[in-house]
Amino acid sequence: MPVSRLRARHLMWSQPAQARLAAGRLHSFSNGILVWVGCSSEVPKVGAVVRSLLYIDPHNLTYIEEPDGSHKTRFDIVAFAFGEQGTIVGSADHTVTVRLTPEEYSQAMQMGFLYTMDVRLEKPGGYQVRAAVRDTASEKAGSASQFIEVPDVRKHRLALSGIVLNGVLPKTSDRSAAEPQDNYSVAGSASPAVRVFRPGQTITYSYVIFNAELDAKSAHSELETQLLLYRDSKPAYTGAVTPFKTGQKTNLTRLLANGALRLGTNLEQGEYLLQIVAWDKLAPRKRQSATQWTDLEMEK
Repeated sequence: MPVSRLRARHLMWSQPAQARLAAGRLHSFSNGILVWVGCSSEVPKVGAVVRSLLYIDPHNLTYIEEPDGSHKTRFDIVAFAFGEQGTIVGSADHTVTVRLTPEEYSQAMQMGFLYTMDVRLEKPGGYQVRAAVRDTASEKAGSASQFIEVPDVRKHRLALSGIVLNGVLPKTSDRSAAEPQDNYSVAGSASPAVRVFRPGQTITYSYVIFNAELDAKSAHSELETQLLLYRDSKPAYTGAVTPFKTGQKTNLTRLLANGALRLGTNLEQGEYLLQIVAWDKLAPRKRQSATQWTDLEMEK
């Protein structure tokens, strides 16, 4: 199903943060502090993981100016995953202290912060995930929630992880998709959590393909992928069906895929859905395809 980007609310945390967030009783405050997107994956030696990409509005944080001209801010982040019965099945929480040089502070005021947090799960499945950020000085906060489907790769069926979009070239290493991590950086409109692009801009995408088949005789795969872009349920771009090159790999249980797409200069302003489809001709007929979605926005 499509992965939606949700803009959050300011909130007043007058009770313990985790209890209120878990109960879904966070009261509205003015303006937004957080944009959130989650993507699912399966991490070796860890298991099912929901990766939360949090965009934090820098203007809603409290800063202390240091004698050397740098600025310091501190905020709390918490995320919960809820199972079918509404019980908490996974969580993560951190307190983050950020120190910025004058140059970094100026950039952060324009771009905001991007924070990555992983929530480990005991098993794959569908989960409602809630995340919140709180400024420790003012106790103002923002939260967002989203439904995430984590594929069960243990069934040895073709599956795709969530898609990460960016306005910069992807890393050649698959570390970000291979192991849990918590980090922050100065964000931008084309960052994975915000995903606002302009016509003519080149975007990159990355995801993981699970459980591709290998022909025992030829030692080759017959894996193909395709990228499609939709606007109001109508195709805005249809990419070619492309063979996925696995090189000399013989273990195809986990393949990092990435690519780039130059957005058309004639694309209209508004919201779009990007779809990745994968086919494995060596898999049983009823299990030869897998698909994944994410959303993005075009602005002039």
